[in-house]
Order: sequence, then structure tokens, then C-alpha cells
Amino acid sequence: MKFHSFFSMVFVLTDEQEQLFKEVLMYISNERKSALIQVLDSDSALSVSDSLDKLSERFPTVGRYITKNHIPTIFYTALSPLELAALEFVPSRQARREDAKAFKLTEKGKKVKRYAAFALERMAIEFDQSIYPILGTTNSTYDNVRPQQAVRLLYLVNECPVRVQELIDDPSLTNRASIYDILIRFTSFKDGQGNAMPLVEIRDPKSGEGMKGYHWARGSLMPTTTRATERYNRLITTLSSNPDRVWTLHELARECGYAISQKGQTRYLSSNLDRLESKGNAVSGYSHELRTVHITDHGRRFISLLEPIRGDIVGDEVSKGIIDGNQPTPQNLVRVLGLYVNIKNQERGYQPVA
Repeated sequence: MKFHSFFSMVFVLTDEQEQLFKEVLMYISNERKSALIQVLDSDSALSVSDSLDKLSERFPTVGRYITKNHIPTIFYTALSPLELAALEFVPSRQARREDAKAFKLTEKGKKVKRYAAFALERMAIEFDQSIYPILGTTNSTYDNVRPQQAVRLLYLVNECPVRVQELIDDPSLTNRASIYDILIRFTSFKDGQGNAMPLVEIRDPKSGEGMKGYHWARGSLMPTTTRATERYNRLITTLSSNPDRVWTLHELARECGYAISQKGQTRYLSSNLDRLESKGNAVSGYSHELRTVHITDHGRRFISLLEPIRGDIVGDEVSKGIIDGNQPTPQNLVRVLGLYVNIKNQERGYQPVA
């Protein structure tokens, strides 16, 4: 079944299904893991040597990127902690050697295998890039929340523009450093040719650097008061009619009829703004605090890549058809795997693999 960008369905998952989706994100966060799981199955356990043979058979040039040392590492750091594969022992190929360690997929592993395959294929087609710059993290452990936090942030800004400070304050996200790291990765994302494909844009308010600004709190209810004046009503209308606009005190004074030259009226305007802020209708801050994050078409395309996975988890037949109809070709798998390895090599100061 053909996959269409901007997949329009948004699926609501149960807590158990959300947990599976988080585990999928953790596993598919780099292509080396996603490639390896493609040759494992639940019928028989494969040793390291057997796994390498199957990889080379299905994806002929993959041996440049996955070696015998990678396979046990992936098992002990990803497959086993996420309960995607179990350890067994099979007869060694070499005489007089102890039985060899082998790996066999669990039922959950079979599900994740399909999603990893889908992600490999779609990242190659949609972005010509590894998924690692979006979901991956250095020094990753499997109680690390980075992949799901990155996706959570992207879904939030897909609903509407969000201030950077609101993302930092959101209890469902992680600390300030993590938010900034995710935003840097999202804004600097490029395809495999080096073309910019930012998933989000960060826009500065119009107020000058270091100048305090005010804007309407998106989604807040209109305030009620028994002492409303014409200027107070104009202030509310001015702010609420354009929630994305950031106003300085002087701009609001001119727009709403407060005399800037009279200190009493400026204080009165400030008092009205404080009242609106205390009611949750207005938000104030300095320019760097009021920067807003906006999703781009590239960001929406990445969400479109995730939605069929969420849909398949809840049992949607259309999503299932999309997942099954987009399994990786050898060329595309090796392409994104190579891009991932080159990114990791550059992080470590090594030369890219040709």
C-alpha cells in the first residue's frame, strides 16, 4: 500500500500501547539496531555468525557497518532490556567449542521488527537521512527518555506554536538542557546531501532584545470584570486577536489609547497587564523568553512517518497496510545505515565511511 506524507489520522493509545510506542522509539533510534532485528526471528535462535551471514545475504554491503562485535552489544543494551529478544545457546560452528550464544525474537520483538523496517524505508525515501539525529542520543541508556521526549515536543508544536519557556516548564518534558539539545537537533536537521530540512523553526518576538514583551495566553478564556473601561476592553481585544504577536508596553499604550507621556497612565496599563497575567490571560517575559517554536512541513512529514506505527499498535487496518507495504529495500537500508555510521564516526572524530 502506498504511503502518503501528512498522514492525517491521529490515534489515541492506552497507557499500555503508549508504553509500547515509547519502546519502539527507543529501539528505532539508530539504524544499526533496526537493521539487525530484520534478520532475527521468533522461530529459531541465531548465533552471531548466523546473524552476520543472514545480514550479508539479504543486504550484501551491510558488512561494512555491522560487525560481530556490534551484535552482542545491541542484544545486551537494547534487545534484552526492552524484552524484544531472548538469549539461547546453539551448537558452535567450531568443533570442541562451547555452545554459541544465540538470539531469538519475542512476540513484542516481532512487532518492533515491522516498525523498524518501516522506519528504515521511510527515512530513506522521505528524508534520505538517518533517524539518529532526531531520536538518538549519545550515552543512551534504556531508562533514558530522550526519544519519546523529542517526539512529545514535536507533537506539542504540531498542535500550535509553543514558547520555548513553556516547553522548558512542561512537566511532561525533561530539563532545560534536554529541551535546548532537542531544539538544536530539530532546527539543524539536514538530509544526506547536506540540504537543510529543519523540523521546527524558532521565531524571535518583535520586541527588542532585552525588552519586556506581552502576548495573549493561547486558549485562555476571556476575562470578566464589573469595572471594565474602554481602554481595558481595547487591551483585551488587541492581545487576544493575535495571540502570536508580542507587544511592548509602549506599543500597547499607543494601540489602546494610554498616554505614554503620563506616568500614571503607564502604571495603570502595567496594572491592567498584571491583572490579566494573574488571571492566566496574558504572558510576559523578555525577548529571549518569548521565542516561539513552530513546526515546519518537514516536521509534519516526520509525524506522518510515526502515525502509521501508532495506528498499527491500536489495530488500525489502514495503518497495518501502510506498514506492511513499506518494508526496506536493500539499497535504502544500506543507505540510511551508512548515513548513521558516518554521523557516529564524525561525533567520535573518525573519518566518514566511503
